[in-house]
Amino acid sequence: MSNSDSSGGGAAAAAAAAGQRRAPRPRPPSALRTLLNLPYFAAVVFLMYWSMPFCAALGYIPPWQLWGARSDIFYWCKFFVDAFRIDARVIPRPIEGQQQGQPKAGAAANPAAGAPLHRPPGRPVIYLANHRSWADFFLDAYLTAGRAQMLSRMAVLYAFPWFMLPITTARGCVVFKRGAIADKDRFNAWLDSKIAASPAPGLVVYPEGHRSSAAHSLPLKRGMLHYAYGRKVPVQVVMSAGKERVLSERRRRAAWGGIVATAYAAPVDPKDFDTSDGFMAAVQKSWDAAWEVAAPYALPENRAALEALPKNPVGPEMFVWPPHLQAAQTAFSLASTVAMLATLWAWSRAALWLTSASVLVPLRPLLAALALVWVMASFVACRDDGSAEDGSKAAAVVRERKDA
Repeated sequence: MSNSDSSGGGAAAAAAAAGQRRAPRPRPPSALRTLLNLPYFAAVVFLMYWSMPFCAALGYIPPWQLWGARSDIFYWCKFFVDAFRIDARVIPRPIEGQQQGQPKAGAAANPAAGAPLHRPPGRPVIYLANHRSWADFFLDAYLTAGRAQMLSRMAVLYAFPWFMLPITTARGCVVFKRGAIADKDRFNAWLDSKIAASPAPGLVVYPEGHRSSAAHSLPLKRGMLHYAYGRKVPVQVVMSAGKERVLSERRRRAAWGGIVATAYAAPVDPKDFDTSDGFMAAVQKSWDAAWEVAAPYALPENRAALEALPKNPVGPEMFVWPPHLQAAQTAFSLASTVAMLATLWAWSRAALWLTSASVLVPLRPLLAALALVWVMASFVACRDDGSAEDGSKAAAVVRERKDA
């Protein structure tokens, strides 16, 4: 069967699936939906903040394992993927002759067409990812098989110390102070030492510089591209659609059961270019192409094509960690568990104190029941069914660009 026949058959199948699929449920008004979403959003942020105790208790990161190969970064991320029931899919490469900006409805028939994650043995890779929300911290590390450290601002360490401290200590994250770098050679040498000190050979970088839920890419910053060219480190674009549907801190929204579709572009190796300008132009072209391929899957009307994509087969890359890092991970797991239990105890005491007024004591059972109903309703309402209300505000702009 030709590519065009496969694409046409896939489009017909997607259209049939769209007709058979249950229509999205009606959405409450925006203000009411925000109020309804708050308990689940708070639960997601709480789980991110205290993820280490849960990972240790559920065996994702076994604190008792002090020897042998392990993949703490991947399984820390897999905990979130499982907890939020995220369905990871892979976007195949565009079919020849297919227009940009059109979802590949027939992609499921040809899963081998997707570019795999670049994993050259014994060689580092810089993965360039789009920066959409806080969910990037665990999704992009998961989508790169736990084989890469995340390059993150120091502010994230201050905001989420109980998972950033152990991740950084275990050489899973490199934190730096944001701002102008006075001595780039010194910074690059420092980054060399951080990469060399970690068993994970890769690095996840957000070249746009900061989070954005816009329908267009921000201009790529070239600092890390200069670093990649100077060190002859290959670069691969890892572009995902749907990350802000999992968690959007700016809109105070979160959802479970969503689909995250990822396009793995072909790697760009600086060894193939005589000049840095040629290398950066190739990276920009790869980035733009991956953006155009992934963006349409954020549109609610393309839900059937999204559901037709093949499952993402990404799996963990195992490393043997030095004993002192494994011991540090165990210590942080125990310390964070104690800190979480102490925090929950303090919150419970504060709740009792706030309701200790004589007029409120008889109402405690009623208040507790109302709070429980609110939380349960929030968890039910926050299932991602692909409706426009769950999507980012960028979807309308993507649609306008596609129709133009």
